[in-house]
Amino acid sequence: MTQPRFAVGQNVRLIHKFSKSPIDRYVIKQAMPFDGINYEYRIKSEAEQFLRVAKEHELDEDGAAVPSPG
Repeated sequence: MTQPRFAVGQNVRLIHKFSKSPIDRYVIKQAMPFDGINYEYRIKSEAEQFLRVAKEHELDEDGAAVPSPG
């Protein structure tokens, strides 16, 4: 089993394939249990009031931002 690529508090970018949403920067709020195929994460943007769930392959490191604690 591989290790998760992202940690809680890390800033990430959501890779949009079909969405036209201008929001692409999120913070990892929770790592979900490994389902045998994918890691999933609960992510949050400051511009939204809700959490999203994203699979690991839908996320990329946000090199422009410094990870924030917890």
